[in-house]
Amino acid sequence: MTGRPPVPQERMTPEELKRETIRHDWLDALRGKDYRQGMGWLAKDGKFCCLGVLCEVVARHGVQCEKTEDNPGVVTYDDDPYFPSSKVLTAVGVGRKAADNFTALSDLNDDGESFATIADHLESGAFWVENQP
Repeated sequence: MTGRPPVPQERMTPEELKRETIRHDWLDALRGKDYRQGMGWLAKDGKFCCLGVLCEVVARHGVQCEKTEDNPGVVTYDDDPYFPSSKVLTAVGVGRKAADNFTALSDLNDDGESFATIADHLESGAFWVENQP
């Protein structure tokens, strides 16, 4: 998913394997039917931005991501209703250099691109810059 040939799973470190599993599960969630797409927030009124779906997936994998509902219907993750925390981004292997790319994902979502199309963009490797300072 990084735009280069995949590393065989048997040669991955446990951290790399977990990161790839989270990425795979995020793509599956975006292509599945469990999340309704929303705009403007990570999650509001039962609808999710593509990055809100990421927060949900990362939490299912045991990453501590505090989920609260501060305003009626608005869900925050680690006190931010708009963008995933550095904990969430690190869990999926995104460093500061790729965070701007993930802002672009939010823009695609809010401009009405479907979750499936966003998943295709992610799968192409265009948004990934490995966890670098």
